[in-house]
Amino acid sequence: ETDGYVRVGAGNYGAVSTEGAINLPVNDVLAFRAAGEYNSRDSFYKSIGPQYTNAGSLDEKSGRLSMLFKPGAFQALAKIEYTDRNPGGYAASPVPETQYAPFAPANPFVLSYDTPNENHERGLISSLELRYELSNGVTLRSLTGYQDKNIHNLEDYDGTAENTPANPQITWDQYVRERELTEEINILSPKNGSYDWVVGAYVQRNKIDVNIH
Repeated sequence: ETDGYVRVGAGNYGAVSTEGAINLPVNDVLAFRAAGEYNSRDSFYKSIGPQYTNAGSLDEKSGRLSMLFKPGAFQALAKIEYTDRNPGGYAASPVPETQYAPFAPANPFVLSYDTPNENHERGLISSLELRYELSNGVTLRSLTGYQDKNIHNLEDYDGTAENTPANPQITWDQYVRERELTEEINILSPKNGSYDWVVGAYVQRNKIDVNIH
């Protein structure tokens, strides 16, 4: 059936959240579903420069599209999802025992950076589940998944605006990309038996690239 929902929320620090989904049947064997989510919030911190930052804030968007095809004993469920999450960077202050502590604001919720901050995460997730139920109730199942995730971290590592020969500027600029491919094969017991059993195998391959400047 065609149905859906929407949720909306709000809070302090300019917090806004929305979430919704809709189911769209085409006929008795084919249907689609679309879902999305958005969250945003201002930072709990105050930035006084010289490089202003939104560290501690949130800007997050995600969406997913699903397709279900079920002509009798066979079923195919495909999903693809994309997420873009930006929390503005890491809000940090020097540890009191370090040489940079005297140059940090006294209030831990006040940030004074000389380097822009960023923590940006993006991810594409997809999956395909295939099922076939035999006449004796045993189900054959295959689940294939692929993920491609990217993260960029740019940090003012000393957490201050101090930049002198004695206390030089320290930054951390990191790019990470991970690609993950998975495959799972199962044989599932009938649903109405006196006990349940699963026989299966799983394989996963990851490729991770890390660049630090």
